[in-house]
Amino acid sequence: MKTSTALIALASVVSFMVPSATAGCYTSGDKYPDTNQAQSYLDGICRDLATYYQPSEHKNLCRYPGNNFGINLEIQNMNTRNGFSMAYGDCVNGLRNEIVGCSRGGDTTNNVSLWRFRLDPGRNGGEDQGVC
Repeated sequence: MKTSTALIALASVVSFMVPSATAGCYTSGDKYPDTNQAQSYLDGICRDLATYYQPSEHKNLCRYPGNNFGINLEIQNMNTRNGFSMAYGDCVNGLRNEIVGCSRGGDTTNNVSLWRFRLDPGRNGGEDQGVC
């Protein structure tokens, strides 16, 4: 096998080994009392968060769906060189994946698009228990 062919083959194998997302679900803390209700707030949330982000910029938002319960949300442009606009659909999908995939919230970075999504649900019962 020629050296160039071997290098191309190796690069192809390595590219499949690099994960497209780095995800971590929280293992402690409050769970969403109702994931469907949490998802129902994504339209309004993403109307606020689907905007332009400077390099490395992050934006936080806190929503209180009710019953003394809150969700702290964060989106970050992980690209350190270029600013980008967060598309509405990408916002909804990224945050929905956190709600559906992580019952206690989580933190996921898409290593291809370089967007980070973080959600942390919790009871707002006092200074140390509040999520926002």
